[in-house]
Amino acid sequence: MRTVEVRVWIDRPVEEVYAYTVDLDRWPQWRSDVVGGELLTEGPMRVGSQARGLALVLGRTVPIDVEVTVLQPGSAFGYRPTRGPLRTNNLYTFESQQGGTLVVLTDEIRLKGVFRLFQPVMPAFVRSGYRKNLANLKATLEAEPVQRGARGE
Repeated sequence: MRTVEVRVWIDRPVEEVYAYTVDLDRWPQWRSDVVGGELLTEGPMRVGSQARGLALVLGRTVPIDVEVTVLQPGSAFGYRPTRGPLRTNNLYTFESQQGGTLVVLTDEIRLKGVFRLFQPVMPAFVRSGYRKNLANLKATLEAEPVQRGARGE
C-alpha cells in the first residue's frame, strides 16, 4: 500500500469549500477525471451511501462505484471504490486557516492482481492528477463571488 497526500489553500470559508467538494454534481467542474456522478442511495448523503462516478480513463467513460466512508460536515469527506482492481481510501480534510481553507487529500492506494505491477509508479501518477484537480477546485471556487454572509458580511 502507498499513501499519497496533496494540499491546497483556498481563499474561501471552510463551509463553502466543503459543500462544493462533496456535491457530486459539481465534480465535473473541477475534477478532470470525472465527467459525471450520481448518488445511488436514496436520501441525503451519509456514511454508507453508494454513488457512481463516471470517470474518464484513457479517453473512455468508465463507471466507478464508491461508498462514502467519512462525512463530517465542514471537516472531512471520504470514500472508497467498491469494486475493481484499484483499491483506494480517499479522504479530504478541511481546516480553517489564514482566512481561507486548507484542503488536504490523502489517498491510500492498493492494487490487486496483475495491476500490482504498477504499484511503484502509481503514486506519482495519482499525485499528479490530484494536484491538477485541487488546483482546479481552487481556481473554480476563487473565481466565484464570495457567498453573502460567508465572511461575516
